[in-house]
Amino acid sequence: MKKLILSAAILVATVSALVAQPRNNNDKSFKDDDRKIENGVYSGKLTKYEAAKLKAQQDRIDAMAYKFKRNDGRIDFRERQILNSMQDELDRNIRREKNDRNVGYTRRY
Repeated sequence: MKKLILSAAILVATVSALVAQPRNNNDKSFKDDDRKIENGVYSGKLTKYEAAKLKAQQDRIDAMAYKFKRNDGRIDFRERQILNSMQDELDRNIRREKNDRNVGYTRRY
């Protein structure tokens, strides 16, 4: 009887821990994009204007994710698709702006 209760308690604790973990977390890609923008400014591949434009786009994505989470506490499949497509567009814009011929001043020492 004690073994049954103990195993049930362990099962409940394991399941609740798995459910509590966030799924499809895009924080890593947000951080990666921020790093790409900062590296582009540092290397001179992005002007400050281009970087500001890209950061504003990233802020819009963050605001949209916050809005989705605020509604019901989670992000469902359709909302995740919207965020992923916005994130993909930001990635394309970063790549496009870094590879155009506009150059900014670098801070190399």
